[in-house]
Amino acid sequence: MSATASWITAASTGTHDYGAALAGPGSFGVLFDSCRFEGNGDEGIHFGGPFNNGATNPNRVTHSVAMNNVAEGFYLLNANNVELDMNMAAGNTAGLYVKQSPNVVVSHLTVTGDYVHLYGNSDGGRYSWISITGGRLKLQKDPGTKGVPNDNTFDHVCVSYDPASGAPDSAYYFEGVTSGANQFTNSAAKQIAGKTHVTAIGSSTGNIMSSLYIQPAALRTSIDGTSSFATLTTQSTSPPLCY
Repeated sequence: MSATASWITAASTGTHDYGAALAGPGSFGVLFDSCRFEGNGDEGIHFGGPFNNGATNPNRVTHSVAMNNVAEGFYLLNANNVELDMNMAAGNTAGLYVKQSPNVVVSHLTVTGDYVHLYGNSDGGRYSWISITGGRLKLQKDPGTKGVPNDNTFDHVCVSYDPASGAPDSAYYFEGVTSGANQFTNSAAKQIAGKTHVTAIGSSTGNIMSSLYIQPAALRTSIDGTSSFATLTTQSTSPPLCY
């Protein structure tokens, strides 16, 4: 793919591997709009960087759907400066997997039955207006490189967690993310009706959680001696707007 901007509108279903893939340093300025990636044998769409794009010429996916793929719906690997806006994921292993991918911007994303996963040095991203139902938001340390998602902002991220989707039972789960300096505002952790034993927040150190709406109010936050937030403010009466 050349550095020239491209606009792709397509449907990809039932392939053996990826529904679509974009890789290599010269692949940038590409827009996938109104695409459908469904029932593929691996990922719905794969971005493999690093890209020589910079913040001013991102690769983008808009108004698209990734569903019922064997692996991830939207998968970013070493993929810097990718923007996702107005997309939906359902029935994948993970709706969105951001692995070792910095400066990612995700907005207006609906995820059903999947989770959103940030792994390793996925730093400096902005995630806003995300609704996750029947899954969770997970930030995870890479045990090999020791890198953790760092300095990301999350705003209006609403998680309705279902314990049946797998342990640990946390709407927001931090695995080994110490001194992450990730900031969460105007967000919500909700328990799906009829479910029990859900933790709003799993272990975390050095992150900032404020204006978090918890439903029901008795939903616990798991903060132990090795896990703490610089700021932890919970709300129980005023839910945030969710996408």
